[in-house]
Amino acid sequence: MVLAAMWCELAERCVTPDWTDPLVRSLVDAFSAIGCLTNDLAADRTDTFTAVGALAAAQGLTHRKATVQVRAFLEAEERRFWWLCTAVRDDDLAPATGRFARSLDDFRRALADWTRQSTRYAATSTSC
Repeated sequence: MVLAAMWCELAERCVTPDWTDPLVRSLVDAFSAIGCLTNDLAADRTDTFTAVGALAAAQGLTHRKATVQVRAFLEAEERRFWWLCTAVRDDDLAPATGRFARSLDDFRRALADWTRQSTRYAATSTSC
């Protein structure tokens, strides 16, 4: 997801001057968590290399309970992302960073829409 964030910078021509700034770093971390958790929740149940699978295995949860927990994590990260976007946008000292935050938000929403509509995890036919 960090690479996707860099693509957003390039696409918007809003190269963020300081990726080590705590606010920018937190924004990218939340963006990355949202992307990963969204992907993991959309994954087929047989895919065990997901946050749901890891949580179920590590804590002995049912798939359903692990899914509920991961959804709660995702909701928390989305709230954190929204708060950070708001903080960055209100910072008039760094207009490129505000554009960067808007670009990440656009990408996040597009990824969520794509994930809901994608056939990426559709069952594949095993017949020849």
